[in-house]
Amino acid sequence: PGVPGLPRAATVRLMLTVLANGSPAIAAMASKLLLEVAAGAKHDADPAAVARELRSGLQSESRAVRAAALAGLTAAPPILDDAPPTSGSAIGASSGVALLFLARHDTDEANRAAAEHVWVCYGLNEVPLADLVAPAALLGYLSHPAASVRDAAVNAFADSVAALNSGVAPVLAKLFAAFSANAPQSAPSAKSDDPFAAIERDPAVLAAMRSPGNPQGRAAIMRALGAVAPSLTARDLPLVSTFLTKVLGDEDEGVRDAAMSGGKLMIELHGAEHVQQLLGVYEGYFDRQNAAAASGQNEAQNDNVRQGVVVFLGALACHLPKEEPKIRQILARLVAVLSTPSEAVQRSVSDCLPPLMAALDDEERRALIESLLAQLTGGEGYADRRGAAFGISGAVKGMGIGSLKGFGVMDAVKAAVENKDNPDAREGALMVFELLCLRLGRLFEPYVIHVLPMLLVCFGDLSVNVREATANAAKAVMGQLSAQGVKLVLPALMKGLEDKAWRTKQGSVQLLGAMSACAPKQLGACLPQIVPRLSETLIDTHPKVVEAATFALKAIGDVIRNPEIQALSVYLLGAIARPAESTLPCLDILLETTFVNTVDAPSLALIVPVLTRGLRDRKADLKKKAAKIAGNMCALVADSKDMSPYVPLLLPELQKALVDPIPEVRATAAAALASLVRGMGGLDEHFSELMPWLMETLQSDGPM
Repeated sequence: PGVPGLPRAATVRLMLTVLANGSPAIAAMASKLLLEVAAGAKHDADPAAVARELRSGLQSESRAVRAAALAGLTAAPPILDDAPPTSGSAIGASSGVALLFLARHDTDEANRAAAEHVWVCYGLNEVPLADLVAPAALLGYLSHPAASVRDAAVNAFADSVAALNSGVAPVLAKLFAAFSANAPQSAPSAKSDDPFAAIERDPAVLAAMRSPGNPQGRAAIMRALGAVAPSLTARDLPLVSTFLTKVLGDEDEGVRDAAMSGGKLMIELHGAEHVQQLLGVYEGYFDRQNAAAASGQNEAQNDNVRQGVVVFLGALACHLPKEEPKIRQILARLVAVLSTPSEAVQRSVSDCLPPLMAALDDEERRALIESLLAQLTGGEGYADRRGAAFGISGAVKGMGIGSLKGFGVMDAVKAAVENKDNPDAREGALMVFELLCLRLGRLFEPYVIHVLPMLLVCFGDLSVNVREATANAAKAVMGQLSAQGVKLVLPALMKGLEDKAWRTKQGSVQLLGAMSACAPKQLGACLPQIVPRLSETLIDTHPKVVEAATFALKAIGDVIRNPEIQALSVYLLGAIARPAESTLPCLDILLETTFVNTVDAPSLALIVPVLTRGLRDRKADLKKKAAKIAGNMCALVADSKDMSPYVPLLLPELQKALVDPIPEVRATAAAALASLVRGMGGLDEHFSELMPWLMETLQSDGPM
């Protein structure tokens, strides 16, 4: 501040570049300098230029750059201008208010709060939003190169439309035009006198010359269209629906998925009130299929559009009365679309099925389930079987959990799993288990105990596809378990570790590793039992079991939320696998690490076995280091319940260290024990025998 002649605008631009590309140490210095330069902008010959450069930082992909730009805008004078776009800029700096409005929708919560503060400092909160930001001013940001800007623009566009009294209608044409501007561009036509014209007309050459446009921008525009769905009126619905059906033929899957999500949201919000109007649009598509085929779309594009329209019809059918005869026609189309090789389409169809089941009688429900089961076990390709699994899960969700037994679903799936001659049938059956767990959640829990033996067998299947399907099913099963479900499953898996057959033992180990997908509360409760048993299997005689145990422990290490422990998980797993050679280096690294975050249950599950091994060692140095770390860990645990399962493991070893012949070991153990008692909230039930033992030891004549 106060330095005459300093090129502040250029300095701000340089500091933002350093923040985006420099090392952490240099970036920290650049951030500090940026604030000082911004604070001195009032002394600059052109303070508006400084403000423009700071606002340009709001378009960065880097969260840190956007945060620094907002901090600079807070320190700088609140200046807004209508300067022309800078050279080469796709979006002009004239949209200063638009950039600040975008920042209020930043993907980072801290940046949103900082932008809100800047918005107030500029006095913009006192002006009606409709007078400040026109939705059209935000359209360009939807195709911005930075994903964070596009994400912010989607929500900002929706809010600016909601502030208009006229609704979205005036903006729709501009939104559609923006989509077209980002659409793929065909190769330029060759001149008739061009000697290379014949070569350029070659399909391969034309495909190479064709521009793909901006698929990320088109996807963001579709997301914005979905975000403004609450602002749509009855007059807008046919136009938007027709546009969406055309976009469903886009060559980019991300654009198609965004269009499908937006259409489903529109139907969810407006379908009940305008069901017949929308039904006419989507049914009219099938009447115009021949014309669409002649409009230049290839067969793949037509298939994509047809599949998407069927999903829209399925979503719309949920708003039809149960006695409506069209429901069965729509249902037949939905089931046919289940074979589409797109999981997004299959999942959308599965979402549509539950409400439609109420319109079917028992015979129709049975026929539907039987046809899907036949497709599951006899489908020609992976998409057929995966789609059938999605269909069964959606149908069962709509019919109720009793349909699993009432229509023989579980018996048929079990028979498919046990079919030794057909790996495709086994893969399909396992996909049903996976999707039933995800769709039904804890309602499926009573069946889990019957599914586990089948998963144990399939983990050792000769087919790679079956083994992958088993792993996915195991993650889904474990991810949905309640605390009671964990208590139900854990004993069976522990028993499997004692089986003499190595395949069963391997399957049990893999299922225990899959428990890393459990909810944090359930995971914290079962880890004290899981990790020690997995550690024991690391010395199994069969290499496949050892490999499975290694992967299982790594899966547990991957769910650690503490960043310091996560960085050390390799050392912790090494100490668990090779205690004799790796315990000391692991303890040294733990002592050198500065912890600034609390320690979670998965972290304790990996640390405590290493500490216990260190406390049991004969070397005084190892015992002293392990005791010191144990004391530090107790102070870092946020919830004493996470530590409770490990007190019975640590307390006996600390008691032994208290009577160690080496004074340093005794002193460190005493400090660790005091920290453990404090961390657990005092002398509770975990330490009921500690005071009597201390008094007895003090009065004894034994050697110290």
